[in-house]
Amino acid sequence: MAAVYEQRCAALSVPPNPNLVHRLHTASTTNELQLKAIHLTPHHADALGSGMAGLALEEVVLQECGLDCDSATGLLRAMMAIETLKRLDLSQNNLRSNSVCGALLPLLQRLEKLNLEGTCLKEAGRCLGTALATPGCTLTALKLENASLSAAGLGGLMEGVSKNSTLKELHIGENDITHKTAPLIAGMLKANTGLAVLDLRYNGLADGGVLAIAGSLTTNSSLSTLVLWECELTAGCCDAIGGMLTQNSGLGVLDLGCNAIHPEGLHAIKEGMIQNRHLHTLGLANADIGDEGAIAMAELLEGNRALTRVDLRRNDMTVAGVMALAMSMKLNTTVVNLSLDEEDEDEDIERKFKRDIAGICAKNKEKVDAAAAAVPAVPQPVPATAQPAPAVSLPPAVPAAVQHNPYPPPVGTAVSTVMTSPPSAAATAPVPPAAAAAEQPQSSLPPGITLPPGITLPPNFKPRAAPSNTSGISLPPNIQKPPTMKPANATQE
Repeated sequence: MAAVYEQRCAALSVPPNPNLVHRLHTASTTNELQLKAIHLTPHHADALGSGMAGLALEEVVLQECGLDCDSATGLLRAMMAIETLKRLDLSQNNLRSNSVCGALLPLLQRLEKLNLEGTCLKEAGRCLGTALATPGCTLTALKLENASLSAAGLGGLMEGVSKNSTLKELHIGENDITHKTAPLIAGMLKANTGLAVLDLRYNGLADGGVLAIAGSLTTNSSLSTLVLWECELTAGCCDAIGGMLTQNSGLGVLDLGCNAIHPEGLHAIKEGMIQNRHLHTLGLANADIGDEGAIAMAELLEGNRALTRVDLRRNDMTVAGVMALAMSMKLNTTVVNLSLDEEDEDEDIERKFKRDIAGICAKNKEKVDAAAAAVPAVPQPVPATAQPAPAVSLPPAVPAAVQHNPYPPPVGTAVSTVMTSPPSAAATAPVPPAAAAAEQPQSSLPPGITLPPGITLPPNFKPRAAPSNTSGISLPPNIQKPPTMKPANATQE
């Protein structure tokens, strides 16, 4: 409470921090104590510990507060008196001491979410691993991006996660994890059966690291989201990824963006996707796939009934690649978000193809929303004093707690997602006469599509006829609105 804090400040002969007094007053009604970027001296941290004791707090945010190990340890011990505490953010503080992690151990018997991003843990990861392996641990989400985890710290952490059954999200991006330490993660994935989200962005895993991780995912069915953004991957690991996709039955979100996948890598992944019925979100932004990769993706989209979101931004496509995607989307009923660059210098025909894609995505989304609204409520026995159970909605495609987008927009480039809403009347205006007077035969194009002079059909793309009967096709259960995720340290996702 604020009065207790002020009394403790007087005892320590330091003036109270007005911001802290105000935040403590607010916390008494909101059950959240938000102190982001408020610098705490050791004396003020001591007084704050006394002021927090009488509050029924559920969340404490101490991000970037200049805490040292002694101040943080004292605050953590004070928090032991707060039995309602569920969420704690200590990110961007220098907490490299094992004593801090030692003080955290008892709190992990009640905390659900813990953020230690940018805390320079090094070997202290072993202490966290011990806490995670302790019976009674309640933690469900752990953020350790840019925590300077050493090999020993990562090994201890993975050992703890292997024995843990409550943790659902683990974010360990930007920790210098390489192909030499990636087997520690692979071993965890073989043993753990509860982890759903694994974010490894900005680590130098290279192909060797992903080979180990992909091998472990052939038998793991609990992991639903894997982020490998900018992990120094090449087409050399894509055979392993494609092979994993033929056997994996749990992965729903895979982000391979900002890696040198190239067309040959996408061909290998496509072979795995043909047999996969679970992956619904695929990130390939800035993956160097070009027109050839776009054509391969078009062939996949034409018959795939699982994918709902695909990010193909920053891949240097021309009108040929976009045309292939537009033609294949005419036979697709599930994709609600196909992200492409929108450039001012796009040709008119390319803009038309992108509008066509946007329109199809919008129609698909309307069908998905209608299907979700039609899902009946699950019958539940309702006690006389209880309210009726609400109708069940389709589950989100990406866990809600993953708040950063693995597909960031290009730096300094205006990019929009080719989805949003149905095209306007202006957007659906006919193609100019010059573009309509295509010189090549139009017999191989779908009705309504014409090409300008000089544009030819891609030689590798062979559109199939639309199925005569699609009444038996059902929508996958995990389709939802696109995620609003943002990568750590990218403009932030």
